[in-house]
Amino acid sequence: MKNWYKEDYSFKITVLSVGENNKSENCRNGHEVGDTYDCEYGCPGGFCSKSMSKLFPLMEAVRSGGDLSNLVA
Repeated sequence: MKNWYKEDYSFKITVLSVGENNKSENCRNGHEVGDTYDCEYGCPGGFCSKSMSKLFPLMEAVRSGGDLSNLVA
């Protein structure tokens, strides 16, 4: 794939917890706490597409100038 657009934003995604009881064997992709992924617009290789579907709207909000300071964890 040819990347023809230079993205203005990049994001670092760090895995903070994994499934129930925080055990990596509970993750179908085998992610572990502390794993990091760098991405711009698309889903980084090897990252969970299910998790990305939840992160993408937040990333779009930041790209649009939104403020996530009122977001509760």
